Amino acid sequence: LSAASTAAPLALLPELNSAQWLGAAYVLRGSQLGATVVIIDPQWPAERARFVIEDSGATLLWSEDTGDGDLGRAQVLVPIDNTRPHVAQVTEPRSEGNPVAAMVYTSGSSGKPKGVPVRHDALIRLGHSLAAHYDVTATSTILQVAAPAFDVTLSDIALAWCAGAHLVVLPRHDVMPGTTLAHALTTWNITHMQVPAAVLAATALPQCPSLQVVAVGGEVCPTDTL
Repeated sequence: LSAASTAAPLALLPELNSAQWLGAAYVLRGSQLGATVVIIDPQWPAERARFVIEDSGATLLWSEDTGDGDLGRAQVLVPIDNTRPHVAQVTEPRSEGNPVAAMVYTSGSSGKPKGVPVRHDALIRLGHSLAAHYDVTATSTILQVAAPAFDVTLSDIALAWCAGAHLVVLPRHDVMPGTTLAHALTTWNITHMQVPAAVLAATALPQCPSLQVVAVGGEVCPTDTL
């Protein structure tokens, strides 16, 4: 990955291998490179994934899947492995102004999904603001619960990044509502998590001495859940 290759958005298709989030971290780090990441949920229908890739203008697809799936214009496939991706070393900023860090797409429930650009300075301000509000520090451990293409996932990354905290990214089946999510909280000594109200309502929180903050959003949280 070089400055020259980041002129167009890069689509990230995270499968079950959490090491792929290295891709997001290094692309989002690219304020010097002017990189933009578009996260594709592997659970999306192929038609939606194709639309997002086409609409965003992504020309690179970063994914473990080297199959024959037709995902439109993203013709350059960069396979993921467990090694650190190479990012060009730069001593001077390669991008002008305040580049777009990520494109987040709406659900499309009222029509076609719409891409919302999130710029680097906004992402950093969000991360620092959340860290201060939730008292997240370098000793904190955040569990990522939301699906990869949700805006909350981007805020999890920004929060951990700005606070220097640990971010635990597990396969989707390890953070499903109920006993599975409860097990993840205790196993990984989670201190913070942002979670949809419906997921929290379906999960009996265990005795977890490490847990400090549970931020609930996405919908109205029933009083009895709190």
